[in-house]
Amino acid sequence: MSTVTTAMHWQFESEEQSKPQSDEVSHHMVQIIIFALDEELYAVGIDDVWEITPMQEITPVPQAPEYIEGVTNLRGRITPVVNMRKRLGLPSTIPDRHTRLMVIKLHQSRLAIIVDRVQEVAKVPAYAIEQPPELVETANDKYVRGIVKRESDIVVWLDVHCLFGKPFEQDMKDTAS
Repeated sequence: MSTVTTAMHWQFESEEQSKPQSDEVSHHMVQIIIFALDEELYAVGIDDVWEITPMQEITPVPQAPEYIEGVTNLRGRITPVVNMRKRLGLPSTIPDRHTRLMVIKLHQSRLAIIVDRVQEVAKVPAYAIEQPPELVETANDKYVRGIVKRESDIVVWLDVHCLFGKPFEQDMKDTAS
């Protein structure tokens, strides 16, 4: 397992370029990006991520929901920025040298999420991904795509399309008006 927190910037290949050569591997391995919020590990599918970049200046937007930090200029494109800690109901912290903006692909747009640190890009076998146990399901369990069991830890795989779906899009429209 390699740590990638020292990387300053990543931009990912298109889905076609990043597909494994073997159909057998593509059906049994899943590629995810693992990131941390505090000591808890979360993941998103690699196909959902456009790029990862160091933290940069964010311009606040008046009347925005609490979890929307504002907007930033990413390569000439104004991009909304969401504080993942606030979005998931966790306490805020001050960004440090490990803090990253992970730019997520959403339909025809992009959204930057603030994460404490990016741990790694990992390939995990499909059999290591389970649904959350019934006892820990909550009203927000639709945001969880699965639980990834690894040798030394457990990772919560988030579904960004549910997490930032219609209610989020409505919040963004309300903020813009």
